[in-house]
Amino acid sequence: MPKHDADAEFERALDALKALSMDPSQPGESPEWRRSLAAAAARLSPAIEATSRVQATLLDEAEAESPALVSHIAQLRDEAAAIAERWRAFRDEVAQADVAAGEDPIASGEFEKVRTIREDLMAWIDRARVHDSDVRTAHVEAFYRDRGVVD
Repeated sequence: MPKHDADAEFERALDALKALSMDPSQPGESPEWRRSLAAAAARLSPAIEATSRVQATLLDEAEAESPALVSHIAQLRDEAAAIAERWRAFRDEVAQADVAAGEDPIASGEFEKVRTIREDLMAWIDRARVHDSDVRTAHVEAFYRDRGVVD
């Protein structure tokens, strides 16, 4: 998949997740919402993983071009690993069992779980977008920054 296609797919995936996370559900509707979210996460994972591969390539290129950025690139790689790990944990979390039929969602804590999932997902989306921008900035900087007499 060319880089620009991966970029577009990644943005569409994040937008779809954001829209779903903002979809209001009332107490008692959370099992269906979680199933929808789990299905969306499974469907959108390939786009997110493709962007991770593109980002890794960009960081490899930046590191090869500008060794002075090695420590910054290492930080970006660490953050990429943390973002990927959180994505995997999120997918596992939403795939877990729902509230038992007939159980009160507020008394069972399901309402609070849904709120936490929504907040975590929104934070993850924001973090993933900022990270993508940081990776692309580091890549551009590696090729176009002024390095004094080296240039």
